[in-house]
Amino acid sequence: MYDDITLAEKLNCLKKIIGQYQRILVAFSGGVDSTLLLTVCNQVLPGRVTAVTVKTIAHPEKEIRQAAELAQSLGVRHYTLDATEISRPIFAENPVNRCYFCKRLIFERLQAEARSQDIDAVVDGSHLDDREEERPGIRALRELGIVTPFKQAGLDKNDIRLISKQLGLPTHDKPAQPCLATRFLPGERIDESKLSMVELAEDYLARQGLVNHRVRYRNGEARIETNSEGMAKLLDINTIDALREALLALGFSGICLDLNARQG
Repeated sequence: MYDDITLAEKLNCLKKIIGQYQRILVAFSGGVDSTLLLTVCNQVLPGRVTAVTVKTIAHPEKEIRQAAELAQSLGVRHYTLDATEISRPIFAENPVNRCYFCKRLIFERLQAEARSQDIDAVVDGSHLDDREEERPGIRALRELGIVTPFKQAGLDKNDIRLISKQLGLPTHDKPAQPCLATRFLPGERIDESKLSMVELAEDYLARQGLVNHRVRYRNGEARIETNSEGMAKLLDINTIDALREALLALGFSGICLDLNARQG
């Protein structure tokens, strides 16, 4: 139904949706989606927007810090809500529906924050490409009645990137950054030590020039996923030994490269 609607019309619709509220709390990660949402909310409701970043054990400290810096640059009130302790049991068990439980926990906390400050809406940057059958956490948002303005306005990921670029936002081409828990198969116990191994391994690969990669934790081994360009860099004879040494030093028992190239 949205195919014939121009980007400008979608943006105008988005602003009208946001304008229905008096005060808004934005679930803010610092990614491309939540940054655009926060920007538009602040345009429509200047001085009446609060950005909150929720910290769990699966969210790297650098991302929390970057979110705070970005919110400050946008001139929006921001603070971090620490859910580390209450989130720990979910990651320790790591059930198949971990994402659902984690998302529900996070947004229940955000709703409580909103109520305590007389804020009438908690909004999230989910969009048309976020489908419930693929992302269990979306069900939690629906059940809790979280407002998703991008979906209501008919915006998909490409729209969000295009508008972000038009507005000059530094996140317009930022890669997706799902939480580190997505690097583990269901049933594999997740703790800070394992999460740190994955985070440091991905940081190491980034320093080698890779821009599209993941390190999956598989029974103590590191399984590297990257695109074709990344594979070429990692398979260079001058790189392999250093790669092996670096990842084994982090605590991995072995390293393998997934030859199915990452897309996007």
